[in-house]
Amino acid sequence: NNNNSNNSNRNNKLSPLLLQAWEIKALQESFGVHFVHVHSHHSNEDEIVVAEMKNRIKLLDKIDNDHSSLVEKMQRLEQCVMERLVLVQENSNNQQQQQQQQQQ
Repeated sequence: NNNNSNNSNRNNKLSPLLLQAWEIKALQESFGVHFVHVHSHHSNEDEIVVAEMKNRIKLLDKIDNDHSSLVEKMQRLEQCVMERLVLVQENSNNQQQQQQQQQQ
């Protein structure tokens, strides 16, 4: 049943995902390039487009507020990908070392 599969995936999305070092590096490099593009887009939007719109029309505060919220979420995502993935790998390595020591 496809519906049960989707519910199962939703329930598991908070469980830790153990990644190999090459997977972490690939994700960080891919996201790093993407974040550069997104930050450039938002800077251009703020400095050029929104600034010009404010000169021409009465711009709703909601646009600035929504954009601030989006930028904050993107920064948290970037921090998670660039910093916490390493922690997952380090924790995984530490757990593996502890298990090996216990087996000896």
